[in-house]
Amino acid sequence: MSSPRTGTSGTRRRPAPGAPQALVVHEHRKKLIESARAKRSGTLDESQALAEFLSAEGDTIYFQSLLAPISYSASPEHLDYEDDLTYQYDRFKAGNRAIQDLMIVLQALFDGYNIPMVRSFTDDCLRVLIDFWPAIIGWMKGVLFLSARLLADGRSWVTTAEGAGLCAVTLMIILLGAEIYPLKLELMAMPCTADFVILLLCQVHPQTKRHFYLPISESGNEACLIIQVLRLYMESPVSWHVMHTRLRTAKLSTRRTVVRFITVRIEEIVSDSDQTNILSAAKTYMSLTEATSTFLMDRTLWDAFQKEDFILRYTSALYDLTEKAHHLGVTDKFLWAHISRSIATLVRVILQALSPNPSADLPKMIEGGILECSYICLSHTTLALFGVKESTAYQALESLQPYLYLSQVFVSAVARGQRSLWVDRLECGDECGQEIRRNCQEVLSRGRSVYIDRQKCKINMCNNMKHPREDEGHDLDGYFSTLKTCQRCHSVTYCSKECQREDWLAFHSKECPVLSLEYYAQKHDKSWPSVRIRRDQLRSLEAGVNLELPILPDLTHPASETVHHQDPKDPSSAIQSADDYEASLFLSQFDYGVTRAIYEVNKTYPLNSYYATTWGPSQGKSPWIPRIQQYIRDMEADRDNILLVEGIFRLDERKDMATFIKFRYDHRGPEGGRYTVVSSFAHTTKPKPGLLWPDPVQKS
Repeated sequence: MSSPRTGTSGTRRRPAPGAPQALVVHEHRKKLIESARAKRSGTLDESQALAEFLSAEGDTIYFQSLLAPISYSASPEHLDYEDDLTYQYDRFKAGNRAIQDLMIVLQALFDGYNIPMVRSFTDDCLRVLIDFWPAIIGWMKGVLFLSARLLADGRSWVTTAEGAGLCAVTLMIILLGAEIYPLKLELMAMPCTADFVILLLCQVHPQTKRHFYLPISESGNEACLIIQVLRLYMESPVSWHVMHTRLRTAKLSTRRTVVRFITVRIEEIVSDSDQTNILSAAKTYMSLTEATSTFLMDRTLWDAFQKEDFILRYTSALYDLTEKAHHLGVTDKFLWAHISRSIATLVRVILQALSPNPSADLPKMIEGGILECSYICLSHTTLALFGVKESTAYQALESLQPYLYLSQVFVSAVARGQRSLWVDRLECGDECGQEIRRNCQEVLSRGRSVYIDRQKCKINMCNNMKHPREDEGHDLDGYFSTLKTCQRCHSVTYCSKECQREDWLAFHSKECPVLSLEYYAQKHDKSWPSVRIRRDQLRSLEAGVNLELPILPDLTHPASETVHHQDPKDPSSAIQSADDYEASLFLSQFDYGVTRAIYEVNKTYPLNSYYATTWGPSQGKSPWIPRIQQYIRDMEADRDNILLVEGIFRLDERKDMATFIKFRYDHRGPEGGRYTVVSSFAHTTKPKPGLLWPDPVQKS
C-alpha cells in the first residue's frame, strides 16, 4: 500500500530500570502483541502468553483504548472528502492498526478460553465490546464507503478489496465458535451486524462492476471470505432470526436488491473460475448455496428468490462449474465432494424440504442440468469416499426419481437434448451410482411412451363413477378446456354438469365439506397438487398397466395371504388383517419410488390384506372410503372385467399422493390398449408407516 507521506522509523527503546510500572507493562504488552502478530499462523504459545498476561492484569482499560480509533466519530465516512489526504490516511492507518490489534487480542483470548482466569477476563472484554460494537460497525462501514470512492477516483492508497477483507476478517473472528461464547451471540443479535453483513455481501468493484471475491488464502483452495462470513452468520439461530426480520421488514426494493446481489454472485463465482481457483469456486458455491437455503426457510424470502428465477440460475451455474471441472480433468476428491454436497443441498434441502411444491419447481432444476451434474459427479466419486449416502449426488438422485414421471420434467429433459439421458456416456464410480442412474434413465425413457407415443390416447378424468362408457375422455391436453373442477374442494373434476350433479347426489355431497378443509390448508402453503399433476399420474398409470401388466386372467389369484401393519417406532403394533372380502379379489400397486426408492410395478396383493393395511386405519375418517367400497363391489360383480390399481406418488417431503383407479379390461382390445380407465380419484396422504408385506402374489 503506497502512502501519501513517508516517515522515519526508529529503534524501540526499552524502559529504563527505574521507569514507572505502567510503562513496563505497556512495553511488555506491546512485545507480546507483536510476537503474536508474527506467529499468527504458528503455534499457540504466543497467543496463550498474551491471553494470560492480559487476564492477570485484569484491566479492560487497554482493551477500551483499542476501540477508540475505530469509534463511530472516527469513521472515515464522516471525514470531508476534500480534506487533506494525509489526514485521512493517518486516520485510516490508526484505525486499521487498532482493529488488527483488536483481532489479535480477541483471538488470543478465545484460544485461551478454557483457562478459568482467561475466560473471566474474556467475558469482561466482550461486555465492553458489546457497548462499542455499533461504533465499530460504523467505522467499518466508513472504510467500505471511503475505499469505494477512492477507487472510483483512481486513488489507490486503500482499495475496496483491502477494506472489505479487513472487515470480513473482523466479523469472522466474532462468528467463529459463537455457540461456545454466549456473549458473542449478543453481538450477532444486533441489527447493525445483520445490516453490515448484507452491505459486505453487496460490495461491487466500481470499475469492473463485479462482486469482490476474497479467498481466505492465496492457494486457490479456500472459499471466498465474504461468503464464509455469510454462511457462518446464517448458521446461528439467533442471527438467522435477526437477518430474516431485517429482510422481511425492509422495503420491497431493498429486499429485491439483496436477493438479486446473492443470485448474481453465484453466477459470477462460476464464470470467473478457472483451473487455478476452481476448487475455491466449488467450495464458495457450496457455502453460498447452504447460506441461501437458510434464507429460503422464510416464505416471503422464498417468493423474493423465486422472482429472480433462482432455481434455474443456481442449477445452471452448478452445471457450468461441474462441466468445467470435468473437462479440465480435475480429480481432486475435495472438489467433487463440494459439488456433490451442493447437488444434495439443491435437491434435498431447497427442492424437497423447502419448496412448497417440488413438482412445480423441479422442471426448472432439470432445465438447469441437475441430472447431468449428478451423473458427472457420480463418475468421479464413490460412496466409500463419504462413508455414507447422505449429502451426496447419489441421495439427490434418489430424491429426484419419484418426480421424474411428470410431463413438465420430461419436457425439460427433452429440451436439453440427449444430455440428460447419457447414462452410458460416463463410467460411474461404483455399482450404487450405476444403479441409480439406470433407474432414472428408465423413468425418463418411460415418459416417452406416456407423453409422446400415447399422446393421442384418450383417458377419462371425470370423477363421476357413472360416467357414460361411450365418452372415452380426453387426449393429453384436451382436459384443459373441457374439465370443470369443484370450486369448493378442488378435489374432483367433471366433464359436464350432468356428471357433476349425478356424482354430487351419490358421493360428493358427503365428501366435499371434509375435502374443502384439506384444500384450504394446502392452498395456504401452496402445496395443493394441480390438475396437471393428477393428469400425469393418471396417464402414467394407464400406460404402465397396459404396457407392463399381463392379461387380466393371468392376474387373478385365489390365494389369501396375511399382511401386517407396523408402526416403525412400535414393533408390537403389528396386527393381522381381517378377511372382509372374497379371497379371490386382488389389487395391483404401482410404487413410483416412494416407499422403496425404486419404481416398482405389477405388485399384486390380496384385497383383504391391502384394504386392511392401507385403508382400514382410515375407516370413519377418510371421505373416500365409500368410493373405495363401491369400486370393490363393482369388482365383485364383474371380476372378469374390472381391475383395481393404486399408484403411490411423492408430492413433497411431508405428503404423498395416491391415485386409485378402476380399470375395465377388454380382451378384444389392441395390444397396449386393453385396459381403459373407468373411474378414479386422487388424494394426498401422509407418508405411510412401515408395511411388512409378504411377497407379492405370484403368477400362476
